[in-house]
Amino acid sequence: MKLRILQTSDWHFGAGVLPASYEFDDNIHRIRENEEAGLLDKLIDIVKKREVDLILAPGDLWDDETIQFSVVRRIMEALGSIAPVPVFIVPGNHDFLSMDSPYRDNIASIHGAVWNDNIHIVKSNKFESYKIPTLPGISLTAMATGANTPVTDRLLASKLPRNNDGINILVFHGSRDTGHLASGAPERLITAPFSDKELIDQGFDFVALGHYHSHSVIKDQHGKTIGAYSGVPFQRDFKSQNQGGAFLFDIDENGVIENSCEVIPVDNRKYFTIKVNLAGIREDNSAEKRIKEMLLDAKCEKEDIVRIKVEGSYSRGLYWQPDLDLSEIAAGYFIDKSLLRPAFNLDEAVKNAATGSAQGVFLQRMLEKLQEESNKETPNKEKIRIIEMAVQMGYEAFSGISPEISGDQIIELDS
Repeated sequence: MKLRILQTSDWHFGAGVLPASYEFDDNIHRIRENEEAGLLDKLIDIVKKREVDLILAPGDLWDDETIQFSVVRRIMEALGSIAPVPVFIVPGNHDFLSMDSPYRDNIASIHGAVWNDNIHIVKSNKFESYKIPTLPGISLTAMATGANTPVTDRLLASKLPRNNDGINILVFHGSRDTGHLASGAPERLITAPFSDKELIDQGFDFVALGHYHSHSVIKDQHGKTIGAYSGVPFQRDFKSQNQGGAFLFDIDENGVIENSCEVIPVDNRKYFTIKVNLAGIREDNSAEKRIKEMLLDAKCEKEDIVRIKVEGSYSRGLYWQPDLDLSEIAAGYFIDKSLLRPAFNLDEAVKNAATGSAQGVFLQRMLEKLQEESNKETPNKEKIRIIEMAVQMGYEAFSGISPEISGDQIIELDS
């Protein structure tokens, strides 16, 4: 028996369509909203064109249980439209199975809706084995995500239930421990922790995982694919380094057929960050030119959404208000000035200040604080940045300049 499976998760419907805390043009907001609305159509199109036998959806289809039911209804209708192709949904930590979850039949019925018969939703918070009537040759082991647990609670420490006949697949929403979890505080609470070894030792033919937003594949000691995160099909932030999509593969009793594995992009836009150092530049037009050149060097395309982190020293520092039009280079962009430093020499400013003046005393005191922090064995870079920003503010105030200060620039320094 051979099956073609489409794995998709972490849609996060209801979350913002663009990274939070950044200002983007209204036009790209509208474009992204329309593209999000078309996500389901693209996935259904893949199912039909590629003759998929089964869809595995390991969680976070929406971002919060307060999701508008009109969005849930679209999901129900889209997944129901591909019947008799079965859809196996395992709730994650965002679309978790609360008493008010739209996954509950009684909640759906309040809105006059019913989950179609081809849609199978796991509602147990412990691992159980499931059969799909229309696919008798496959057994699925799964659990709905419960409360977060300490990293010391090993999810796969004991053998999980499974059917020894045919194809056995494990499906859950969890946190892969590649070293960074184990090194953290033992009491730290995370979503369903597991290690590669624990997963491999379970002996399933494949493990479909949700939770991490980057696409990644887990292989056994022989290099055979035994698990994967599909990654996010619709990018919403700058966090995912390896954007996912729809993970398509064929599987039989011997496991995943390696040359069948394919990540099908569903979102054409890439999100990335570039750093631009403005050291040595004195004029705005030269700074803008350097930013454009760096974008082109990074092979930025017109569909991309970019965070531009400017750094180094510049004449107006954090108060620089670049008036850039990058629409011919990128669809959306945000300029982050948090690493930009004031372009003046504090030592020179102290020497030039009148002896005993308020300005001189202030600059000398700030110079001492800066040297004290910089000379520590492990200097606090954020504190150094704040001191430099405070120096710039004070220097400009003493010089009769009244710069506009945004809310995120209001700071407190230790005395």
